[in-house]
Amino acid sequence: MRDASPLSPLVVGIDVGGTKTHLRAVADADLVADRVRASSGRRPHDPVAAAGWLAALVADALPGGRRPAAVAVGGHACETPRQCARIRTALQLHFDAPALVVGDADLLVPAAGLDKGVGLVAGAGSVRTAAAVGSTVPVLHAAALRGRFDRIELNSGHLRAVPVYTAEGLSVRLLKR
Repeated sequence: MRDASPLSPLVVGIDVGGTKTHLRAVADADLVADRVRASSGRRPHDPVAAAGWLAALVADALPGGRRPAAVAVGGHACETPRQCARIRTALQLHFDAPALVVGDADLLVPAAGLDKGVGLVAGAGSVRTAAAVGSTVPVLHAAALRGRFDRIELNSGHLRAVPVYTAEGLSVRLLKR
């Protein structure tokens, strides 16, 4: 990380997951902060508390008391536009800067470099333990699926997921990479 000019606008992005939170701050092309911490203590259904938690995270991560020019948050458990708007409004009171708060699944399609699509998060709330190579793991129960998934990513260095479409929905078969 380099020291950016204190005059450069500082933009903060935060990915709030069910178990961990990742904050990055940049000024121009310089990385100013890159922090990962546990998401414990977060209260996403209380907008004032959620905004306070985020503001404390930002204040702790930024050097020398710098304040962001803009903040963007993708939040696990930010389930409705109304809930996200309430957190955004409360967050803007902390920084007097533009803020965007969306559900984390809303960021999957653009993060994949796509213009359109559907993002599905099967993360901390969907942890599957002791799944053996060759096993089939249910992912999405649906009476009917239209179309196919372009890509299924698995957070594993030694396993890959292959989609299995069934009458009950979508499962994945776990195979060695």
